[in-house]
Amino acid sequence: MGLDISYYSRVNFENRRTYGDGDVYLYPNDSLLDQSEGIQSGEYICEGVQDSFRAGSYSGYGSWRKTLAKLIGWEIENLWLHVETLVQRNENLNDVLNENDKFSVDIPFVELLHFSDCEGFIGPKTSAKLHEDFLEWNEKAKVDQGYFYEIYQEWTKAFEVASDGGCVIFC
Repeated sequence: MGLDISYYSRVNFENRRTYGDGDVYLYPNDSLLDQSEGIQSGEYICEGVQDSFRAGSYSGYGSWRKTLAKLIGWEIENLWLHVETLVQRNENLNDVLNENDKFSVDIPFVELLHFSDCEGFIGPKTSAKLHEDFLEWNEKAKVDQGYFYEIYQEWTKAFEVASDGGCVIFC
């Protein structure tokens, strides 16, 4: 068992299909950050790139994610607590929504780090933001030329592709 990642570009999110008639099945699993961007569950047609990679066993991905958090100066458990505390401190989430009606926390990779490790998907706008984070932190991540950086490059590619109107699916 492990975490497999599929990613797509140019998914037609306007046209949900009947079961068995689409290329991409989406199931939202947002934490606090609305990574699915309001896209509903269902099957959709992909009109662009389709690809995938194995992010590792569940424990391997967990270790990789902890290393990513450390890269940006956080222990992952503290990051999770920080994000959840920000939400709890605000009685009305509208107080912390940004111009895109999306909860915003200014921490690199937070949409990936504060997300399920087993199911759900990340939409195109969030993918574009994460792609920028991966590019920005690439030189620092490159120091580890082993497994960590190999998977880092896979995520970079996945979010680049998905930022073109697509998504990244966790399964």
